[in-house]
Amino acid sequence: YIMSLATLICCFETHLKVVSMSISENFGFMYNAKARASFFIFIGLLCFSQGILGKVAGIAMLVNAGFSFYVIFKHPEYEDIHRKYGMVDGREILQRQGVNWAQNNPEAVQGAVRGGTEWAVNNHQFVSETIQNNASSSNENSGLLSV
Repeated sequence: YIMSLATLICCFETHLKVVSMSISENFGFMYNAKARASFFIFIGLLCFSQGILGKVAGIAMLVNAGFSFYVIFKHPEYEDIHRKYGMVDGREILQRQGVNWAQNNPEAVQGAVRGGTEWAVNNHQFVSETIQNNASSSNENSGLLSV
């Protein structure tokens, strides 16, 4: 049981759309922060029956549950935010965060672009070989003849 319940948590935490839809249909309580923290307590207690490593894992799960309850009660908006992003693909979340970071740190973005451009200028032979290899492999994959 512990392995299958742990797998459920791992799948839930990936935030992949396909997995999220199945989890929301069959394990909707995972999208409620208090119910999820209670689930962590349940799993933590089950872990104590698995020897010394199980006790360590059980303590970790109970600490995780305690921290979850602390966040829930300290920041009530957490549940609403989690519900809002619960069905969003993890890649989408990272993309939004990346865009927000780039908008808030234009100097860092400019520095990265400048550094990448300088590297490309200094390694022009490597860059042109890479472009040619990618172009020829994409032509082969699309069924076109490379010229």
